[in-house]
Amino acid sequence: MGVLPMPAGLQGRQPVDEAAPAAAPERDRLAGHWPGGDTIKVVAMLMVIGIHVISPHFFGQIPATPPGQPFRFDIHWWIAAAIDSLCRSSVPLFFMVSGALLLPRAEPIAAFLRKRFVAVVVPMVAWSGFYLVWGHQIIHFAGTPPLSALPRQPAFFHLWFLYPLLLSYLAMPLMRAVFAQGGRLVGYALVLWGLATAWMFANNFAAGNAEPGVLWPDYPYYLGYVLLGGALLRFRDRIPLWAVGGLFGLSAAATTLLTYVWSVRLGTASEQFMGYFAPNVAVGAVAAFLALDGLSRRLGRAAQAVIRFLGSLSFGVYAVHPVVILYLIGDTRNWFANPSLIALAGIATVVLGSGAIAFVLSRIPLLRRLV
Repeated sequence: MGVLPMPAGLQGRQPVDEAAPAAAPERDRLAGHWPGGDTIKVVAMLMVIGIHVISPHFFGQIPATPPGQPFRFDIHWWIAAAIDSLCRSSVPLFFMVSGALLLPRAEPIAAFLRKRFVAVVVPMVAWSGFYLVWGHQIIHFAGTPPLSALPRQPAFFHLWFLYPLLLSYLAMPLMRAVFAQGGRLVGYALVLWGLATAWMFANNFAAGNAEPGVLWPDYPYYLGYVLLGGALLRFRDRIPLWAVGGLFGLSAAATTLLTYVWSVRLGTASEQFMGYFAPNVAVGAVAAFLALDGLSRRLGRAAQAVIRFLGSLSFGVYAVHPVVILYLIGDTRNWFANPSLIALAGIATVVLGSGAIAFVLSRIPLLRRLV
């Protein structure tokens, strides 16, 4: 398994032909199955669902802010903002685990690109076709783009990540060359990336652009997270679990507080400090990566087997969860009067419903490669 939630065609580990000297220690440590990769993918997938389910609560749509009334920053909004903040490491984690798994390997460029590119393009085309038909013909979703807008615009909001995923594959041979040179060159590249993302964040902040990194101009910046994931392999055993866990908690708390202060200033909820390249989110992603990897090594074999199975369904869950949100989540609003309980019930419903659908699809021969 090697990147963001992955299609079935990418879930097998490939043999390494030969290793560059500087990358050998990291390659040897991940030569077998890496439980930390599964744990990170599963948690990141839960985070993605949390973001998408909590969004209407965060933006004051549940419960709806009465027309003409000021935005309400009540306890339910605070809970929604806290959940959203805890989940914002999701996308960076997917790219980082990709780097940790793929950068230490050495394989022919043509073979790598052929296998990875085809294995992503097939699910991308299939799911794009499904969501175009579903969005236009079945639910008449206003946000579904026309066919002529592809590939400039994804067929549905969540499919955007397949585009930077393809870009990361195309750039992987170059990043492997950098990674193989060792710590100094990797560190230099990460410093340049950090400066570039800080400049981007500052420009977005000045312009009031709160997009969390889902637009075309942002896609190349995700390559830095791929390289960062490989670099973090050198620190896996050096930082205590309590330290990285505490750092993640502080990052999430800072994200919540900064979001509140900025939202109050604007008079409405804003994701300005929840973007995937916000410094507070990047720090939280690093801490979460190390913490989840450390936790995975403390799990027993049975727990690791369960997480490995769940990790194999991660792409399928990602692919189908908008359907579950739009069809099933409305029912959870009738279960409780408390908006916070509605939000938690919605997250649980989408996780279980998407997981069940992904499992069924994974057992159908013609469809298993799509999940």
